[in-house]
Order: sequence, then structure tokens, then C-alpha cells
Amino acid sequence: MPEEAHRLKLALFRSTAHAGHGGAGWVSGEAAHRLSAAVVRWHWRVEAGVICAARYEVRGCPDLIAATELAAVALEGQPAAAPAIDLRAIATRIGAPAEKLGKLFIVEDAMRAAAIQFGES
Repeated sequence: MPEEAHRLKLALFRSTAHAGHGGAGWVSGEAAHRLSAAVVRWHWRVEAGVICAARYEVRGCPDLIAATELAAVALEGQPAAAPAIDLRAIATRIGAPAEKLGKLFIVEDAMRAAAIQFGES
């Protein structure tokens, strides 16, 4: 793994600025990777259909935690009904090994669950 990617992953793992719970009226969605017991739960504050704040709870390896933090930054300002992130680019940016990519996709699965809840609200 390139040194720059390692430093970024370590910094994101240590300073999870977007970690936390939502509040009343926030949209939530969760997904899990059963084999590893990894879990991602999104909490979005949505105004006029746009994600104004993205918070998360995550249990997993440093790669998953770092990827979730970068995804939270990317989600803010996106439409809650159909947010999009480039998870492969995030994985490359943090130097996640290829074998972790499957586990990282729970970030997107939890996003879809939150978008569905938004659509139902």
C-alpha cells in the first residue's frame, strides 16, 4: 500500500468526524456483512430532498471505518432519493486490499436502505 494511502486511512480511522447518531426526523438505513459481523448504519438529516448531514455508526475493520468516513463527506449535498458514491475510488484512495471490497459494499447497501426509508417518509 502506498504510504500516502496508509496515512490517510490512519487519519480517517482516528478522527471519525461524521461518526454518530442522528436526531428526531433523521432518515436511517443499515446493512451488515454476516461473515465478518461488520455493520454500517447511516443517519441522514434531509432538507428539501438533499442530504444536509450524514452521520454513521460502523463496526468493522479500519478499511471499513475509513471508507465510511469518506462516503459521509461525499454524501452531504446529494439527493436523498438516489445518492451515489464511487466506492472503488474510495477503496483505492485508502489503499484497501481487493479482498476487502466485498465487505466495503455494505456502505452502499446501507445507503440504499436509508434512501428507501427516505422514500417511505
